[in-house]
Amino acid sequence: MTDLAEPAAPLVIKTLDAPGHVFEPLPARVRRHAAERPDAPALAESGGKVIAWGELSGIVARAAAKLMACGVTRGDVIPVLATAPVEYTLAYLAGLTAAGCVAPLPVMAADDTLTRMIADGEGPVMIASADYRERAEAILAADPAIAGRRKLALDFEAPGWEPLFDPSAPAPETLPEIGPDDLFNIIYSSGTTGVPKGIVHDHMMRTRQWPRMHAKGMDADSRMILSTPLYSNTTLAGLLPLLAAGGFVRFQRKFDAADWFRIVAEEKITNTMLVPVLVQRLMTNPDFASADISSLKLTTCTSSPLAPTIKKRMLDEWPGEVMELYGLTEGGIGTALDLKVDTGKWASVGKAAPGAELMVIDEDLNVLPVGEVGEVVGRSATVMRGYHGREDLTQKALVRLADGEVYFRTGDLGRIDEDGFLFLAGRKKDMIISGGFNIYATDLEEALHSHPDVLEAGVAGAPDEEWGEIPWAGVVLRPGATVTEADLIAHANARLGKLQRIKRVFFIEVLPRNAIEKVDKPNLLKLLLSLA
Repeated sequence: MTDLAEPAAPLVIKTLDAPGHVFEPLPARVRRHAAERPDAPALAESGGKVIAWGELSGIVARAAAKLMACGVTRGDVIPVLATAPVEYTLAYLAGLTAAGCVAPLPVMAADDTLTRMIADGEGPVMIASADYRERAEAILAADPAIAGRRKLALDFEAPGWEPLFDPSAPAPETLPEIGPDDLFNIIYSSGTTGVPKGIVHDHMMRTRQWPRMHAKGMDADSRMILSTPLYSNTTLAGLLPLLAAGGFVRFQRKFDAADWFRIVAEEKITNTMLVPVLVQRLMTNPDFASADISSLKLTTCTSSPLAPTIKKRMLDEWPGEVMELYGLTEGGIGTALDLKVDTGKWASVGKAAPGAELMVIDEDLNVLPVGEVGEVVGRSATVMRGYHGREDLTQKALVRLADGEVYFRTGDLGRIDEDGFLFLAGRKKDMIISGGFNIYATDLEEALHSHPDVLEAGVAGAPDEEWGEIPWAGVVLRPGATVTEADLIAHANARLGKLQRIKRVFFIEVLPRNAIEKVDKPNLLKLLLSLA
C-alpha cells in the first residue's frame, strides 16, 4: 500500500510590526472629525458645493442606514460603478460605516468582466452614478445571479433605482462597531480583459498605511487636490489618509491642467497625489512657468516610476517636498524616494519604507547580492488578506526562502544598490529575451528619454525569427522636434550595451495607457506591430 504524502501547509506571510500604531477605523474617525470640527471643509468637486465634516457625517450615517435596510450585513460586498467623486466618497464611507466591504469597479473593464466581478462578491445591492446607469442596468440584467440586486443611485433619479442619499431620512440610532479584521474593500487589478484578481484589504491594513503620510505633515489643515478615479488604489492612497486626518479634498472629475493650476492657487492646496504622466502634462503646459503652486507642501507620485529627467525638473521647479512611492495594491512591500534629499539616486524608487523589508531573488529563490537583477520580494506591516475567493492565486504570490520566512512576490525585476536603494528593471512578464539574453525595457526607455526631443517613450519586445524578440520603441516627440528615427536610434544605442540595442523606433501621438495611466505594454506592442 502506497503512503500518500501530506499536502504542504499553506504559506502565510508574517505581518511586520507597526510601532506606535493605534487602531481607529475610518468610520470612527469621521464621527470624531464631525464632533470636533463640524464646520471644517471636507469634500468638494471642481465648481461644486463644499461639504463640511458635520454635514458629511450625517449624510454618511443616513446612507449607511439605507444600506443596512437594503440587507447589507457585516462583510457584504458593495460594488460601485461610478465616477462622481464626491458622491462616490460618501458612498464609500457609508459602505464602511455599515460594516460592508466596498468594491470599486474599474470602468475600463469590459461588461462581461464587470458582470463576473459583481458576481464574485455576495451582497444585496449595486451602486452606480448617472453616467453608468444604463451600463449597470444592462450588466445586472445579463446575469440572473445578480439581476435581483437592489439598485442604488448616487446622483440621479430613474425608475427602478432607489436614492442612496435621502436628506429626510432619520439618522440611525446605532451603527456597527468596526474591528481590525473587518473587510474594508476589494480592489480589482486594472486589466481590461479577463477577470482581474480581487485584492482584499481589511481595516487594520488600511489604518496601518496612513501614518506614513501623516508623518509627512498631512493633518486636519491639509488641503488636497485629486484628479485620478476613485476605483484606482493610487487615488485611495492619497484620499484615505487625508480623510483619516480630517483634511479637505478637492476633486477634479477629469484632469485639466489649467483648472488644476487655478484650484491650487485659489484654494492654497497643500497636498496632491499624481501619476507620472500628469506631472509631465503639468510641467510641459505653457501655463506652468506662470502658475502659482507655491502653497504645495507635499506632492506624492506613484503607480509607475518618474523619468529621471522629470525628477530633475521637479527638483529645480516644483515647490515643497516631493515623494515617489513604489508599492503594490496587495501590500507586502513599499519604498519611498525623497526627490530633494536623495538627489544622487533619481534612477531608483527609493529605500524600503518604515515597516517594510525587501530583497531580490533569482529563479532558484536564492537572495542575490548587491547590484544583481532579479525578482523583487518583500514583506511589511501592510499586507492584503488575499485574492478574493482565490487561495490558489494567493499561494502563487507567496514564496518561502531559505531563511524559512515567507515573502510576497512582486513580479517586478530590480536590483538593490550598496546604499539600499531599489532600481526597477520592469515587469518580469514584460522582460525582453533576445538571443537568450535578458533586456530590461527601463534601461532602453531611459536612454531614449535622454534625448531632448523625446517627451515619452515605451519599449516592448517584438517577435523575431532569428533573435526570438527584439526591442522596438514607441516615442512621443515634443512639439517642434526634428529628430529622425535613425538619429534617435543612434543616440539611444550609444548609451546602451551591445546586447541592448533598439532596432526600430515608431513616432506616435500618445502611448497606450490603462485606467491609472501606466503604459500598457501589450497594447503598445500591438500598436507598433500595426505600424511596421
